[in-house]
Amino acid sequence: MQRTESAITPQRDQHRPLRRLAPALAALAVFAQLHTGIVAAGPYDGIWHGPVSVTGNGSAFIGADTYMALYQVDDNTMHGVWENDIPLVLTRSGDRWIRENYSRDGITVTEFGISFPLVSTLNGGALFDINLPELSASFRATFQLSRNNCTALTANPAIFGGLSGAENSDRCYTLSLPACASGFNASLSGGSGDADLIVGQTTPPFSAFDSANPDNEEQVQPPASSGDWYVIVQGFDAYSGVTLTVGYNTPDDSDGDGISDCIDSCPATVAGETVDAMGCADAQRDDDNDGVLNATDNCPLLSNPGQGDNDDDGLGDPCDSDDDNDRLSDEDERNLYGTNPLVADTDRDGIADGDEIDAGSDPLFNPRMPLLIINQMLLAD
Repeated sequence: MQRTESAITPQRDQHRPLRRLAPALAALAVFAQLHTGIVAAGPYDGIWHGPVSVTGNGSAFIGADTYMALYQVDDNTMHGVWENDIPLVLTRSGDRWIRENYSRDGITVTEFGISFPLVSTLNGGALFDINLPELSASFRATFQLSRNNCTALTANPAIFGGLSGAENSDRCYTLSLPACASGFNASLSGGSGDADLIVGQTTPPFSAFDSANPDNEEQVQPPASSGDWYVIVQGFDAYSGVTLTVGYNTPDDSDGDGISDCIDSCPATVAGETVDAMGCADAQRDDDNDGVLNATDNCPLLSNPGQGDNDDDGLGDPCDSDDDNDRLSDEDERNLYGTNPLVADTDRDGIADGDEIDAGSDPLFNPRMPLLIINQMLLAD
């Protein structure tokens, strides 16, 4: 019977305890609660995948390939998960990243450390002691992993036929789910031998889901959380002729700007316009939050809700350094000349303040001013 799991669960195999004992090892729910809200990113983020070698009596317990999902929190801290089973909280020690010793339910991991001699290469290793009534082993695992050693799935659905692999081998794929996608589904079918399927997130909380039936009919349907995911086809036994299908329901994008309607703040953008992460073209935004869209705002970067434009030059007052167009800046008029920054001819002598300054006359003195005042009084009577 086909099985779809909501989290990593014990698999049927008795010779790979890192998978079989996943619930005892992972405690990923607690890990997720302790490390939510992580927003930083670093040069080591992503899936690392490659061969592992074993020294000791553990060759039956760890496969020929391994993988890690790593996420750098800051300069000295990294979180992740190894083989979907072992949560990693790593701290920098010199040129290495190390994990505190881990022991739970008969599984002990010590001396875990990784280093990055190159940005694209990860070297590491750890000691394992497994002491269970039915299982016992002690061994050292070492690995050299590569980043971006996974095939990016760009088509939707992505279909790969004729896959084959050896026992304990891992095929790695990655994809990014857009916001508001639904119906996320990964499946294996056909062929011979026995391949299993694992799907997980590459960022916290590193949720992982698997399907491990005694054939190649596998299906995983995780919640379609937006972000980066990985898909691992794992050889429980050697397999061949298997088909992998990964797909999801594309969210609506009514204006075709590449931003899903569910997060599009401007769902009616004109075709061909360049938009931001919120789906808005420049003309549709209100960058100064004054209630006036950039397209009609006479001062789009400084709040001017009333659209004041004292000199009617088309430039809103907060953005206009010369609000009366007298060729003197508002700041100089206030602080240097004492003239009115909103009146081009402060002393009303028919000559603009800037012209008076250029001519060496006083923009505040008008010898005709007393007569003008008397005339105004007579007219008022």
